[in-house]
Amino acid sequence: MTLAVGETAVSLEGTILAGGAGINLSDGAQTLVARDWQTAPPLSVAVKGETGSINGFVDMRGFSRAYRDLLDSCPR
Repeated sequence: MTLAVGETAVSLEGTILAGGAGINLSDGAQTLVARDWQTAPPLSVAVKGETGSINGFVDMRGFSRAYRDLLDSCPR
């Protein structure tokens, strides 16, 4: 799968969860989560599989706050 924020694109391995409920991304996504995704409202997603591909965008507004709240609630 390829994820892009603006001109920055990253190819990652991922697994589609049952029923298409989500995508479990490889560890390489943590750099985007901690940095690039914080300030980019549209996240471009391209998923290529054995039977075809899906392309789209995810609205990331509010992600930065949700990410901080999640980190604050996790034990360290």
